[in-house]
Amino acid sequence: MSASVHSSDSVISLDAFRGIFGRKDRLRWAEVYVSGLLSDLPRKTVDSIARWWTPVSQSNHADDIRQSLNNFVQESPWDHEALMRCLRGKRLSLKKTGEFALYEISLRKQGSHSVGVYRQKCPECQTKINCQVLAALFNFNGASWVPFTMGLYLPRPWTSSPALLDSVRVPDCCRGFQSRGEILINMLRQLRAEQVDVQRVHLGDTCADPRTIVDWLTNEDIQAEVKGKRMAEIQTCVADLKDRFGLGHYEGRTWRGLHHHLSLVMLAHFARDTDVCATKDRVHF
Repeated sequence: MSASVHSSDSVISLDAFRGIFGRKDRLRWAEVYVSGLLSDLPRKTVDSIARWWTPVSQSNHADDIRQSLNNFVQESPWDHEALMRCLRGKRLSLKKTGEFALYEISLRKQGSHSVGVYRQKCPECQTKINCQVLAALFNFNGASWVPFTMGLYLPRPWTSSPALLDSVRVPDCCRGFQSRGEILINMLRQLRAEQVDVQRVHLGDTCADPRTIVDWLTNEDIQAEVKGKRMAEIQTCVADLKDRFGLGHYEGRTWRGLHHHLSLVMLAHFARDTDVCATKDRVHF
């Protein structure tokens, strides 16, 4: 039975991921944030989740709760890549297939100060809008498509400006320019490094550089499907991530904060789909 959170009286249990977050307080705030992502909140930001979580009896501590939750997402030094890697392992242990899909996702933004935001071609609508663009890898688990890894594309105006990169604390290892195609290929390379059997890869019609990716797949003896019949299913999964899990709702500006949010959205999606994460009564939290 998959996990669900209908009110702040219960919280998702993430004991199975204790090793990722390390300290007990980080695990606690991870449970609060993921519970908020699984809730019926129409918009799932740090502020809205903190308000949802704060009981009326503790309203005088609302600012402290919001600050602690924001610090967990924005500043806390846990590893989002380790969480995504752990989720991939757990997904594959439940149902292993060799079918994957590459997709590019736009997150529309109002301002220009959040990491990677630029007026650029939207992968989904093919017109220029102010947005962030995510590279994403999905796996077919035999019944539906599930997110396997996600990462942010940085346009050249960002990678060519040390001041911009410094302002959102992009790590040194991520500051060099990579095309969207290169990012997606590197995601597949990472799967190979993890000894994952990659047999077929579907390329979404949002992919900006399909020829480069197809050439790489051919050289690796992996079957490529360009704009195949599975695209509608993958688009449904992307819409679910946006609408149900608040994929584009994060309002922080930093590289770490955004990638923490992406990995926690993936964790919430995993919790909904499996019985690995149960719920527990808030009084025992």
